[in-house]
Amino acid sequence: TNPTLCHFKYGTFVFYEGWLVAMTIFIALLLPDTKGVPLDSMFAVSERHWYLGRFVEGQALPQQGNSH
Repeated sequence: TNPTLCHFKYGTFVFYEGWLVAMTIFIALLLPDTKGVPLDSMFAVSERHWYLGRFVEGQALPQQGNSH
């Protein structure tokens, strides 16, 4: 067996658990819920978000309708 793996013991699980917690916090805080929101409204969702609103404010695309 590899002697390095014997020194890790349960440290590998703690390492991955730490990343799992960090990713969960990132998703919970920084990604807005978009369930049931049409693609045309994604900028509006981002503008209302507490953090993303700083970066997308006023950048909503104009409505593209038929120009006939």
